[in-house]
Amino acid sequence: MKRSTPIPPERSRQVAMAFDSHKMLGMSPRQREAVLMALATLLMEATETARKEEPHERA
Repeated sequence: MKRSTPIPPERSRQVAMAFDSHKMLGMSPRQREAVLMALATLLMEATETARKEEPHERA
């Protein structure tokens, strides 16, 4: 019995981000919260857009 060739996993499109970068050290807790909320919203919107794309539109 011949084994089938395993399908390689899809290449990850995940990006590593440092949320505690030195650029945020000068921010107040309120500013930092606003920035992180905006980033989280942007990432969630990007995820929804990617789900709606046709497979041939994905890079």
